[in-house]
Amino acid sequence: MKKIFTTLVLCTAIGFTLSSCHNDDDHPTTTEIMTEANLPEPAKNFINQFFSDYPVQTIKKIVNPNAIQTTIYEVEYTNRMEIDFDVAGNWLDVDSENNLPIPTGFILPSIMDYVKTNYPLAQVKGIEKKTMGFEVELTNSIDLIFDPNGQFIRLD
Repeated sequence: MKKIFTTLVLCTAIGFTLSSCHNDDDHPTTTEIMTEANLPEPAKNFINQFFSDYPVQTIKKIVNPNAIQTTIYEVEYTNRMEIDFDVAGNWLDVDSENNLPIPTGFILPSIMDYVKTNYPLAQVKGIEKKTMGFEVELTNSIDLIFDPNGQFIRLD
Protein backbone atom coordinates (compact mmCIF):
# COMPACT_ATOMS: atom_id res chain seq x y z
CA MET A 1 0.00 0.00 0.00
CA LYS A 2 2.87 2.32 0.85
CA LYS A 3 4.43 1.69 -2.62
CA ILE A 4 1.15 2.50 -4.38
CA PHE A 5 0.76 5.73 -2.42
CA THR A 6 4.39 6.74 -3.11
CA THR A 7 3.96 5.98 -6.82
CA LEU A 8 0.74 8.01 -6.96
CA VAL A 9 2.38 11.00 -5.24
CA LEU A 10 5.40 10.77 -7.54
CA CYS A 11 3.24 10.61 -10.70
CA THR A 12 1.18 13.59 -9.52
CA ALA A 13 4.34 15.61 -8.84
CA ILE A 14 5.73 14.77 -12.28
CA GLY A 15 2.43 15.79 -13.88
CA PHE A 16 2.45 19.16 -12.14
CA THR A 17 6.09 19.71 -13.08
CA LEU A 18 5.49 18.96 -16.75
CA SER A 19 2.42 21.17 -16.96
CA SER A 20 4.22 24.10 -15.32
CA CYS A 21 7.01 23.86 -17.95
CA HIS A 22 4.54 24.40 -20.79
CA ASN A 23 5.06 27.49 -22.99
CA ASP A 24 3.33 30.67 -21.98
CA ASP A 25 0.18 30.60 -24.10
CA ASP A 26 -0.68 34.18 -23.09
CA HIS A 27 2.03 35.44 -25.52
CA PRO A 28 1.85 33.38 -28.71
CA THR A 29 3.98 34.04 -31.77
CA THR A 30 2.15 36.07 -34.41
CA THR A 31 2.92 36.31 -38.10
CA GLU A 32 1.66 39.08 -40.34
CA ILE A 33 2.06 39.17 -44.12
CA MET A 34 3.10 42.64 -45.23
CA THR A 35 4.58 44.64 -48.11
CA GLU A 36 8.05 46.10 -48.58
CA ALA A 37 6.60 49.57 -47.97
CA ASN A 38 5.93 48.58 -44.33
CA LEU A 39 9.53 47.51 -43.63
CA PRO A 40 11.81 49.77 -41.58
CA GLU A 41 13.80 52.16 -43.78
CA PRO A 42 17.20 50.42 -43.32
CA ALA A 43 15.68 47.11 -44.49
CA LYS A 44 14.16 48.76 -47.58
CA ASN A 45 17.50 50.40 -48.40
CA PHE A 46 19.36 47.10 -47.96
CA ILE A 47 16.95 45.27 -50.27
CA ASN A 48 17.06 48.01 -52.89
CA GLN A 49 20.87 48.17 -52.82
CA PHE A 50 21.75 44.47 -52.80
CA PHE A 51 18.67 42.43 -53.78
CA SER A 52 16.74 44.58 -56.25
CA ASP A 53 17.26 42.02 -59.06
CA TYR A 54 15.38 39.29 -57.18
CA PRO A 55 11.58 38.96 -57.08
CA VAL A 56 10.11 38.91 -53.56
CA GLN A 57 7.73 36.09 -52.77
CA THR A 58 6.53 37.09 -49.27
CA ILE A 59 7.40 39.47 -46.46
CA LYS A 60 6.42 38.54 -42.92
CA LYS A 61 6.54 40.36 -39.62
CA ILE A 62 7.02 37.75 -36.92
CA VAL A 63 6.48 38.72 -33.30
CA ASN A 64 7.58 36.27 -30.63
CA PRO A 65 7.57 37.83 -27.15
CA ASN A 66 9.49 34.83 -25.79
CA ALA A 67 12.46 35.16 -28.21
CA ILE A 68 15.63 37.22 -27.87
CA GLN A 69 14.73 39.11 -31.07
CA THR A 70 11.06 39.69 -30.25
CA THR A 71 10.26 41.08 -33.70
CA ILE A 72 11.86 40.07 -36.98
CA TYR A 73 11.03 40.79 -40.57
CA GLU A 74 11.50 37.83 -42.89
CA VAL A 75 11.83 38.50 -46.63
CA GLU A 76 11.53 35.41 -48.82
CA TYR A 77 12.44 35.45 -52.50
CA THR A 78 11.13 33.26 -55.31
CA ASN A 79 14.59 31.68 -55.73
CA ARG A 80 14.44 30.52 -52.07
CA MET A 81 16.78 33.17 -50.67
CA GLU A 82 15.75 34.69 -47.36
CA ILE A 83 16.76 37.74 -45.36
CA ASP A 84 15.89 38.27 -41.70
CA PHE A 85 15.93 41.80 -40.28
CA ASP A 86 15.64 42.97 -36.67
CA VAL A 87 12.95 45.41 -35.55
CA ALA A 88 15.15 48.39 -36.57
CA GLY A 89 15.69 46.98 -40.07
CA ASN A 90 19.26 45.73 -39.66
CA TRP A 91 20.02 42.44 -41.38
CA LEU A 92 20.53 39.44 -39.10
CA ASP A 93 20.73 36.54 -41.52
CA VAL A 94 20.92 36.11 -45.30
CA ASP A 95 20.58 32.59 -46.60
CA SER A 96 19.97 30.60 -49.77
CA GLU A 97 18.15 27.32 -49.26
CA ASN A 98 19.03 25.94 -52.69
CA ASN A 99 22.84 26.29 -52.45
CA LEU A 100 22.91 29.27 -54.81
CA PRO A 101 25.33 32.08 -53.96
CA ILE A 102 23.92 35.22 -52.39
CA PRO A 103 24.90 38.80 -53.28
CA THR A 104 27.96 39.72 -51.22
CA GLY A 105 28.30 43.49 -51.56
CA PHE A 106 27.21 44.01 -47.95
CA ILE A 107 29.72 41.51 -46.48
CA LEU A 108 32.91 42.92 -44.92
CA PRO A 109 35.75 42.98 -47.49
CA SER A 110 38.06 41.07 -45.12
CA ILE A 111 35.58 38.17 -45.04
CA MET A 112 35.25 38.12 -48.81
CA ASP A 113 39.05 38.32 -49.24
CA TYR A 114 39.48 35.33 -46.92
CA VAL A 115 36.88 33.30 -48.83
CA LYS A 116 38.37 34.15 -52.25
CA THR A 117 41.91 33.37 -51.10
CA ASN A 118 41.22 30.14 -49.21
CA TYR A 119 38.19 28.75 -51.06
CA PRO A 120 38.46 30.06 -54.63
CA LEU A 121 35.97 27.52 -56.01
CA ALA A 122 33.32 28.19 -53.37
CA GLN A 123 30.86 31.05 -53.01
CA VAL A 124 28.94 32.43 -50.05
CA LYS A 125 25.47 30.92 -49.72
CA GLY A 126 24.66 32.39 -46.31
CA ILE A 127 25.85 34.71 -43.57
CA GLU A 128 24.49 35.21 -40.08
CA LYS A 129 25.36 37.80 -37.46
CA LYS A 130 26.27 36.08 -34.22
CA THR A 131 27.18 37.42 -30.79
CA MET A 132 30.85 36.76 -31.48
CA GLY A 133 30.82 37.98 -35.09
CA PHE A 134 29.69 36.23 -38.26
CA GLU A 135 29.04 32.69 -39.41
CA VAL A 136 29.53 32.25 -43.16
CA GLU A 137 28.20 29.23 -45.09
CA LEU A 138 29.92 28.34 -48.35
CA THR A 139 28.50 26.44 -51.32
CA ASN A 140 30.98 23.62 -50.61
CA SER A 141 29.28 22.98 -47.22
CA ILE A 142 32.07 24.60 -45.17
CA ASP A 143 31.08 26.98 -42.37
CA LEU A 144 33.52 29.73 -41.31
CA ILE A 145 33.46 31.82 -38.15
CA PHE A 146 34.73 35.43 -38.16
CA ASP A 147 35.01 38.00 -35.40
CA PRO A 148 33.05 41.30 -35.57
CA ASN A 149 35.93 42.90 -37.55
CA GLY A 150 35.86 40.16 -40.17
CA GLN A 151 38.98 38.34 -39.03
CA PHE A 152 38.89 34.56 -39.44
CA ILE A 153 38.58 32.62 -36.16
CA ARG A 154 37.91 29.01 -37.08
CA LEU A 155 35.99 26.46 -39.11
CA ASP A 156 32.68 25.48 -37.60
